[in-house]
Amino acid sequence: MQFSVRMSRKEKWFAGVGAVVVLIVAGLFLAGVILSRRFEPYIRQQAEQYLRERFDADVQIKALRVQMPSLSPVRMLFTQGRGTLAFVEGEGVLSG
Repeated sequence: MQFSVRMSRKEKWFAGVGAVVVLIVAGLFLAGVILSRRFEPYIRQQAEQYLRERFDADVQIKALRVQMPSLSPVRMLFTQGRGTLAFVEGEGVLSG
């Protein structure tokens, strides 16, 4: 048995547009995830600076984990980081 499937011009157009939309969304998500990983050093610096000023002491953070909600990286891409949510957990906070 041999099956032959022919797509109309309209079906091809919808399939092409759908593929482009999927690629754009995937690209935006990937770019957002990459940018969110770049924010960890910045968040570490800001946390240490805040603690230094708050407690008037030299502060070091041994381990810092930054997690962002799944849509947050995409939102961050469009808002250039303003208003982005991040969950931060730190260990080994030392002051001297």
